[in-house]
Amino acid sequence: MKAKLTVFIALIASSIVMSSCTKYYNCECTAYTGVKTSHTVKAKTLVEANRNCDEKGNLGDCELK
Repeated sequence: MKAKLTVFIALIASSIVMSSCTKYYNCECTAYTGVKTSHTVKAKTLVEANRNCDEKGNLGDCELK
């Protein structure tokens, strides 16, 4: 019984750790001259990825793809 409980706790702990990993998102920017560029943005959440993509706004209009 203790072995099953230990395995269960290990599975829960690993799922919590894996859910907080950094993910990579594609950010596509269209410069004011019409040139499109693509950038990789690292973030833990989609909200953070949007914010990081918006920071590239000096390159033009940027959005996540």
